[in-house]
Amino acid sequence: RIGVVISSFVHFTDASASADQALDRFAMRKYYDDKVSALMTPSQKRYVWILNSLLSGSMKINASPLFLHCVILHGLP
Repeated sequence: RIGVVISSFVHFTDASASADQALDRFAMRKYYDDKVSALMTPSQKRYVWILNSLLSGSMKINASPLFLHCVILHGLP
């Protein structure tokens, strides 16, 4: 879970306003690559990519709600 938070923060703070912020971002990226990335599950990585898509504008949030009204199971799973 910490990997999702760190990765999301790195994506969210992509715009570095100063050299110090750029160095901080690099340090976070190195920590992520060395310590966290190998421990993340595929679904956690997917959440990070979804956030990245939302922040970059390549994915839009659907404003209209979706409702699941019925589930039909045929046979035992």
